[in-house]
Amino acid sequence: MARGDFALDVGGQFCKLVWNSDSRNMGRKLANGPKLVHDASVAIAHRMAPQVANYMKSNAPWTDRTGNARNGLAAQPYDEGNAVGIVLYHQVSYGIWLEVRWGGRYAIINPTIDVMGPRVMSQYNNLLARL
Repeated sequence: MARGDFALDVGGQFCKLVWNSDSRNMGRKLANGPKLVHDASVAIAHRMAPQVANYMKSNAPWTDRTGNARNGLAAQPYDEGNAVGIVLYHQVSYGIWLEVRWGGRYAIINPTIDVMGPRVMSQYNNLLARL
């Protein structure tokens, strides 16, 4: 018994629901699935990157002298093949020292990942829950 995208196959001691590979609608949806998920993942990275950058700028633990270090904090979405994410970085040459010197007292990248990482991942979890 066939019905649209699926067919019911009854035989012996079992019954199974089989996807009809000739169905244009279901086939197109399945074929486009990975691209749709990828595109949605990229959109999440683009939407969340400014929030991550704002968090870094608002919560950087140092006292500004010139404002260059704070203004040079950035978060940028990336899409490289199957890898999608957000890169956090400094745009001043001494940014690395804020992260690693003085026992990390002035670090902002790892603390941002600790706070914003779960928020970003919840967006990806919501995406996957809708599949």
